[in-house]
Order: sequence, then C-alpha cells, then structure tokens
Amino acid sequence: MREELGDVLFHILFIAQMHAEKGQFDLEAVCREIGAKMKRRHPHVFGSTHVADSAEVVRNWQQIKRAERAAGLRPSLLDACRPACPV
Repeated sequence: MREELGDVLFHILFIAQMHAEKGQFDLEAVCREIGAKMKRRHPHVFGSTHVADSAEVVRNWQQIKRAERAAGLRPSLLDACRPACPV
C-alpha cells in the first residue's frame, strides 16, 4: 500500500509541476483548493454544524454537493455521462 500511495503522490506532484511550468496553477493552489473544499463539505468537522449521526453527515454532504452544482462550482465531467449503458 505504501508503494501505491507513493505512485499516486508522484502523479500528483508531476501533474502539478507540468501545469506550473505552463503558468496554469501550482501545487500550492491545489492544496488551497482541497483545503477549501474539505472545509466547505464538512461543516460538522470544521464549522459549527452539529449532526446526530453518520446518516445526517451524508445527507448534509449531498445537499452541499447539490448546492455547489447549482452555483456552478466545478461541475463534474462525469455529469454529462449517462447513468447506465444503453441496452
């Protein structure tokens, strides 16, 4: 598992470096974005939201994701894909 995680980390660093060389973004920007995303999607951990159980955490997370999509925050490329293969 350590080796596989190292491979994933290498890819992240490599891709971030390629984009940094093009002037698009750097690793620091990636870290800032993931930090903001984690705080936004987990207010029960990073904010003052209180939850009763894990089911409420999931419901809140789904509601936050819907609000992000409605606001146009980073729509997924997969949103355009059909949910099932044609028969």
